[in-house]
Amino acid sequence: MLRSDQQTQFDAWVVGLWSATPLAAQAIVLLICAGLALCASLLCARLRSRSDQKGPIWPAGVITLAVLTGVAFAVLAARHLAFDVVRVASLAAAAWAVVSVAFKTVGRTALGWTVSVLAVGVAGLEAAHLLTPLETALDAQAVELGGVRISLWFVIRAILVVGGLLWLAQRVGDLLERGIAGERVLSRSGHVLFAKLARAALTAAAILFSLAFLGVDVTALAVLSGAVGLGLGFGLQKIVSNYISGLILLMDKSIKPGDVIEVELSTGRVRGEVTELAGRYTAITLRTGTETLIPNEVLISSPVINWSHTSREVQIRVPVGVAYSTDVEAAIALCVEAARAAPRVLATPEPVCFIVGFGDSSVDLEIRFWIRDAERGVRNVSSAVYLEVWKRFRENGVEIPFPQRDLHIRSATPITVRAEAAESGEGR
Repeated sequence: MLRSDQQTQFDAWVVGLWSATPLAAQAIVLLICAGLALCASLLCARLRSRSDQKGPIWPAGVITLAVLTGVAFAVLAARHLAFDVVRVASLAAAAWAVVSVAFKTVGRTALGWTVSVLAVGVAGLEAAHLLTPLETALDAQAVELGGVRISLWFVIRAILVVGGLLWLAQRVGDLLERGIAGERVLSRSGHVLFAKLARAALTAAAILFSLAFLGVDVTALAVLSGAVGLGLGFGLQKIVSNYISGLILLMDKSIKPGDVIEVELSTGRVRGEVTELAGRYTAITLRTGTETLIPNEVLISSPVINWSHTSREVQIRVPVGVAYSTDVEAAIALCVEAARAAPRVLATPEPVCFIVGFGDSSVDLEIRFWIRDAERGVRNVSSAVYLEVWKRFRENGVEIPFPQRDLHIRSATPITVRAEAAESGEGR
C-alpha cells in the first residue's frame, strides 16, 4: 500500500504525463478498451459454440466496448484530465451498441431503424455539445398539471423511458418463459402460471420505475387505483372474472395445455386439445383444425370432461349387434381380434368384448379398448375398429341383422265379398 505522500506524488506524475501527451494517452486508453472488448467477443463466441445455443448472436464486443469507454470517460472527467477523444469514442461506441442491439432484437424493421436513428442523433448532438441547449429549448414552454411540469421535452422523455422499460419488461418475460420451458420441476400449467405472474410483475415494476423516473408522485396512484377498482367492479365484471378464472385453472391444474377436453357450449358440444391457456380465454384445437376460444369463466362454472386429466389413457366403447343365430362366443373372439388389429389401440390394457343385452332383433355386444392419443381423434379409431369387425364378420359369415318385427292379428272382422257380372254391351 502506498502512503498518502507517495500516492500524491504518483497522482501528480500521472497528471503531468497525461498533460504532456493527451492525445497519445487517450489513444492508449481506447486501444486497451478495444482489446478487452475483442477478448470479450471471442470468449462469448467460444462459449456459444460449446453450448450449441440457438437464437440471435448478441454483440458482446460492442456492448463491452461501450461500457469500458464510458467508464474511462467518467474516470477521466472525475480527475479533470483531457477526455475529448475518449468522450467522442464513448458516445460512438454507445450509439453503435444501441444500433446493434436494436437490429438483433427487433430486426431491420421500422422500430429498429427508428431506435437506431434516435441513438445516432442523440450521440451526434451530445458530441457537438448541442444536446443540452436543445433540452433547454424543448423544456422552455411547459404547463403544470397535478404538480408535474409537462413540456415537450418531458413528453419525449416519457415516451422513450416508458416505451423502453415496457419493452425491456416484455423481453425479460420472454427470456424467463423460454428459460423455464425445459424445466421438469414445474408442470406445464406451472410454467404458464409462473410466466404470466412474472410478466405481470415485470410490467408493474416497469410502470412504477417509469413514473418515478419522470418525477410523478407514485402515492397519487392510490386515488387512481380506487377509481380503477370501482370501474372494474361495475363495468368489467366479466373480464375480471375471466382473468381470475384463468388463474384458478392454472393453480388447480384441472385443465393443462395438451389436455383433451369436452365441454358443452350454447352452439353444441365441442371436443379438442387445449393449446393455450391465456389470461381471458382457453384455446382448444378441434379435429377440423379450427381453434375455439372459450372464456375461462365457462370452464369454471360448467361441467368439463377432461379426457387426460390424470392419465393419457382413454377407454372407448363401440357397440356391435349380431343375429340370434350367431355363435356369440365366436363373434366375441372376432371382435377382440378386430380391436387388436386396429391402429392406435393399446395392447395393454387388452381389448375386451361383452354381451350388454338382448335387443329386439340382435344380441348386443360392446367392444372396449384403450388409446393414449385422444388428441388425434376418437371417431377415426372407432371407425377403424368397425372396419376390422366388418371384414371379419363377412369372412366368417357372421350376420349383422336388420330390425325385424312380427305382426300377429289376434282378432278379425269378417269381410263379405260380392262379385257382379258385367252386362254385355255396357261398360263402366
